[in-house]
Amino acid sequence: MLPTPAEYRLAFELAEDNFNNRHITPVYENGKLWMSNHGFACVFKGMENGQPVAVKCFTKPIAERKERYRLIADYLSKRSESCWVSFEYLPEEFYVDSTAGSKSYDVVLMPWIEGQTLGDYVAQACTRKDTTALQ
Repeated sequence: MLPTPAEYRLAFELAEDNFNNRHITPVYENGKLWMSNHGFACVFKGMENGQPVAVKCFTKPIAERKERYRLIADYLSKRSESCWVSFEYLPEEFYVDSTAGSKSYDVVLMPWIEGQTLGDYVAQACTRKDTTALQ
C-alpha cells in the first residue's frame, strides 16, 4: 500500500520537514497548494534552490518501478533532443504519515515545465473537432 493523494498533500504542505535530503518548499497558487492527481501518482509543484520543480508521488504500486525508472533515466541521459526532461528517482526520500505506514516513500523529482498538459490539449482538440491535431 501507498499513501493517498490527501496524505501526500498534507505531507507536502510541510515539505521543508519531510524531505530527507532535498530542500523543497511547496508552491501555492491563488492560496492553494499546486497539486495534480492522475492515475498512479500525484504531482506537486515546489521550489528547490530558487528553481521550480515537479515532485511525483506514487499512489498505486507498480511492479519493478525502481528498475523501470532507472532504465528510463539511463536512456534519457544519452539523448540530446531538447524535448526530453531529465529526472531523478529518489528512493525513500519523502516522509509521509500514512495509514499505509508512516515512513519515507520514493518520489521522482524533475524540473517544472510551464505549458499546456497533454490532457488539456486533447480535450481542446476534441472540442474543436480537430482530428488533425489528434493524429
